[in-house]
Amino acid sequence: MGSAHKQYKTTSNATEEQSVPNTLEIVAFNQVLLSTSINKCRLISCLSTVVTMPDYTIEPASSSRSTCRGKCRRRIAKGTLRIGITTPGEGDYMVTRWYHLNCFPFPRHLSQEGVTEEDFVREHLTDSSPDGSVLPGRFDEVVEALENRHPASPSDEAISGKEKYEQIVSLYEQLLKEGDDETQQEKPAKRKKQESSDAQVRDEDKAMAQAYGKYKGMKVKDLKEVLKWNKEAQTGPKHKLVLRVLDGHVHGRLARCRLCAGGHLVIHDDMFTVACAGAFDELRRRRIPCPYRGTTSECPRWQPWYDREPTPEEEVEMTRLIEEATLVSKPIPKNDPAINKLVEKAKDFKGDLSHDSGIKKATEVMCDLLQKCDREIDLPEDPNEAKRLVGGIIASNRSMSFTDLVPQVARDFGYKETKAKMEAERREAELSTVKCKANAPLVGAFHELVDLSSRQGDRQRVAGAYTRAAEAIRDVDYEITEDNAMGLSKGKTKVPGIGKKNAEHIVEFLKTGTMEKLEKKRAAAK
Repeated sequence: MGSAHKQYKTTSNATEEQSVPNTLEIVAFNQVLLSTSINKCRLISCLSTVVTMPDYTIEPASSSRSTCRGKCRRRIAKGTLRIGITTPGEGDYMVTRWYHLNCFPFPRHLSQEGVTEEDFVREHLTDSSPDGSVLPGRFDEVVEALENRHPASPSDEAISGKEKYEQIVSLYEQLLKEGDDETQQEKPAKRKKQESSDAQVRDEDKAMAQAYGKYKGMKVKDLKEVLKWNKEAQTGPKHKLVLRVLDGHVHGRLARCRLCAGGHLVIHDDMFTVACAGAFDELRRRRIPCPYRGTTSECPRWQPWYDREPTPEEEVEMTRLIEEATLVSKPIPKNDPAINKLVEKAKDFKGDLSHDSGIKKATEVMCDLLQKCDREIDLPEDPNEAKRLVGGIIASNRSMSFTDLVPQVARDFGYKETKAKMEAERREAELSTVKCKANAPLVGAFHELVDLSSRQGDRQRVAGAYTRAAEAIRDVDYEITEDNAMGLSKGKTKVPGIGKKNAEHIVEFLKTGTMEKLEKKRAAAK
């Protein structure tokens, strides 16, 4: 008994003595773990993300550089109240996402706890303005803005096309399930909960989800056929084709750009942003860049959307809309009486277009005919420049007869009065896209620089710089003056897309009403 007892105590003592080394081993193991290739900061950040709740702050925007991450996706103007959600990033830093007050996604976990907008502002929102005067002085304004905010999107982050597609499919399945539930007897509380859930979904996404049932069984070739009927882009993986079809079903066919009068509108991969690819100038064989930017819900559209093959009459109507919207390629209609007269006169031409001397002679005769047209054709004022352009068109189409070339050349240049009218319409469209109407002349000046630089063969980066400046000015929602113009290119008030040189151009335009660079381009175009 004694030996057994002694042996038991020894075992017990040995266990107690080993308990200290085990603790040391655990500490040593942790040290080894943290000293391996695993990034310490990233590990700590990941751990803190689990336990750290987002910080909510409110302040006036110190510049116009931040972009709202909510539904509008627009820049937040300097001085505008904005709410920030701060969370840990992937490294040892914090990330803040900014929102307009009416775009702010109310935290779901707080909403489920019964926290109202007023409670949120009072208990969870921190005033981070320099003087701390926002919440004491504008408390009621902030609460009212949050109560009247836009319905939250399914996600407040910019998402890819693939994620958007999965989102639409998920919403479609949810709507199917809710539809099945409605055929049964529902409790009032359950129905109220479903209605509350529906309010969180954008109407646009809901409409696309409802339309998904119509197209979900289509193969790639069938989807491309639908897009072809509506003259839409037919490239990309299946999920992009589906999203383009759904977008068209909900909004209509993409129209041509009103800003550059004929450019193709393109939906970006996020299926939210729409941009213009620019218009192709057939006369100079060059694509003219266009600064237009918009969203799928606000860009110009044509109706209807065809989910079947259009009839010949409908095809003619679609072609007519495109021709009317295009400035550079079809400014003169077919069978125009004034052009028909020129064709009759052109029958007297006797020349051979197969060699250079014949082309030179045809160029002189063509220029003379166009200048005698009953309606003024928009030929360059410089006779040598006019001959150069006309000769280029003839040389590129030497297989055509001279009489067939007359309407071709005339349409490439267009009637001066018609082009002036369409240019006025373009300017009006340009004005409608400018946030602050006082900045419209500036946008117009830079857009003209883009057009002239492209037509005169400047390097692409030059036209690109003017394009970015025009786009940036268009999004500024306060008046640009001589006093604040240079601030657009530097410091806290810098606006992306505007550099020092373009800021100097802006100051010059505001002082004189024009730019030396623009006047030189205009003179060179004559």
